[in-house]
Amino acid sequence: MPREDRRVYFDMQESYRAVYSFCEHKSVAKPVSGILQKVDVNLESPLDLDFYIESNRTGKVEVFVYSIDFVVAALMMLCKDSKIPLPKGVNKHLEITKDKLILRVQLIR
Repeated sequence: MPREDRRVYFDMQESYRAVYSFCEHKSVAKPVSGILQKVDVNLESPLDLDFYIESNRTGKVEVFVYSIDFVVAALMMLCKDSKIPLPKGVNKHLEITKDKLILRVQLIR
């Protein structure tokens, strides 16, 4: 059975840009303008992610919560805008490391 397993890596600024743009696209409240410090799984809801963003205006770190599905869709949209091809009908997973988000795309036929 043929399989394909790819990973697309996004640093923190690319991840921030993807979520910010997707919020604009979906008419959802955007996060503050700033620098994404880290992303963690939300302790109260494991299907959500906490985005810790240092505000350009105040310098304080603010936390914004987005669902994992929302973030995956945002990263996919950034891939599309960046002309990175993603096959249709694949399993998509999000992996979180200290300094990047990884969109894992698996195709099993």
